[in-house]
Formats: sequence, structure tokens, C-alpha cells
Amino acid sequence: MDWSAFGAGAVAVPFEPKGRSLDGWDCWGLVVCAYRDVLGVSLPSYDEQYDTTRDVRRMQRLFREGREARWREVPRTVGAVAAILRRNRCIHAGIAMPGQDVLHCERKAGTILEPERYLRVEGFWVPAWLN
Repeated sequence: MDWSAFGAGAVAVPFEPKGRSLDGWDCWGLVVCAYRDVLGVSLPSYDEQYDTTRDVRRMQRLFREGREARWREVPRTVGAVAAILRRNRCIHAGIAMPGQDVLHCERKAGTILEPERYLRVEGFWVPAWLN
């Protein structure tokens, strides 16, 4: 599967706190499923550490400090994780898609494909061990 095919199948998947499947996911669940389905890569779920309803500040630490996986910042690349600012904090994630779009999942909207220019993207990240 490629990124475009994944994106087409992911649009409209509903938001589900701590969800990690096509039945529903949160923004990090989308990232976990995308990397699994497109690249065959297992990313840490963080569902026991990251509570989307209470502790959104941990999102930035996922990238800056890492846990089971280390991350490195990259120029915008299709498939890179977009770290998105909300309320002046990095509390949201999506996937860089072809055509300058970002695939992400929000509580009220579900999974949507949105032009990057409408989002406040802090940077793009990939697991350090991925080429």
C-alpha cells in the first residue's frame, strides 16, 4: 500500500480516544496505523502514556525526547509525521501526504485531508532508524 491509497481509505475514519484501528483512532492512532499499513513498521502506541483527553502536552515529548523510538526532524517528506501546534503547543499529529496536504484526525471532524497551509505545522519527523 502507498501513502495515497492509505489516505483515501483513512478519510472519514472516526475519532476514537486511544483508538488504534480503522474502526476509530486519535491523531497518534492514525500515525501508528499509517506506519504499520504503509511501511510495515511498528511504532509505540503510547496509549497507556498519552491521554488525549487530559495530557496533550506529552505529544511534543514524543518527538523531542522519544521513548521506545527516537525521532529525527526532516524536511517535508511524504509519510513524515507532522507535528501540529494547537493553542501554541505541539499537541497534534498528522501525516504529510502528496500535494502539500496533511492527513490528520480531530475529535469533531474525524479523519480529514487538509492543505498544510491551513495548519500550524511545527516540523516533520520520522523514526531515526528509518532510512
